[in-house]
Amino acid sequence: MLEDRDTWIDPPGPEVDPYLFDAEWRKPDAVERYVLLDASFVPGLGARLADWAPPENVCSLYAGVYDGEGLDQVAPYLVRLPPSAYVRRQLCEKILRVTRGKPMLSLLHSMATLEELAAHLRVQIEAVNDQGKGYLLRLADTRSFAGLMQVLTPPQRARLMAGIARWSYVDRDGIWRFVEGSFHFDPQADTKPFQIDADQQLWLNRLALPDAILRFVQLRAPLFGELACAPSVAHRVIQDGVLRLVRRGLDNQALAYRHALTRLRQQGLFGAKPQAAAELEASS
Repeated sequence: MLEDRDTWIDPPGPEVDPYLFDAEWRKPDAVERYVLLDASFVPGLGARLADWAPPENVCSLYAGVYDGEGLDQVAPYLVRLPPSAYVRRQLCEKILRVTRGKPMLSLLHSMATLEELAAHLRVQIEAVNDQGKGYLLRLADTRSFAGLMQVLTPPQRARLMAGIARWSYVDRDGIWRFVEGSFHFDPQADTKPFQIDADQQLWLNRLALPDAILRFVQLRAPLFGELACAPSVAHRVIQDGVLRLVRRGLDNQALAYRHALTRLRQQGLFGAKPQAAAELEASS
């Protein structure tokens, strides 16, 4: 059963804590470790980080760049992990607790300072689609990051990962995943927004659709019943259905929602409906 409606992905596996904390790390070769967090999943995350870490170790990627009410509530935050094992343990425990079940935790290895890495990431979050419309890539949302790693071209991936030796994150199965990059920044790298062509945008939309459907189902438990499985299990069933429709040339969102609900029911992944909803359905 899902623990609650705030569980977007599976809880982290036992290997996540030691990877994040890494008791052996003492910064022997000037490598810094940074946590990237998506504040949109935790109300007031910025204020919590201000209590958990000194201001010189915390940076919002939106601060000083984008203006708008409430942006601090949805911004990506970059947090430098302290080299002191004792202090790091306390911080990592809080981070793991607040990010549990949410697609918002990444760990970045870099020799850059906090300011240098933040400046690099601020350039990477901007994109333009084939219609010339600008938007922001949600790099701190681990589902979005995983999708980008599938869709970006090799040069685009290299540009994103420049200066970041390793980007690791908790995936939807609660497993710690790794993407290898480079310690070195490219001084000639393009600083314009990523150009996302029509095919790339189409696949990004297709990869995001199963998550949207899953969230739709989770938030309507009184109507459909609680999901009686882990989020990753439901996601696989929904994603498989979406891709089957695509292969049949039925690339339609409304149909994808109906198809997903049917598949989830057929596989017995819904628990019993609440009594009021069951009675209302029976009388209709």
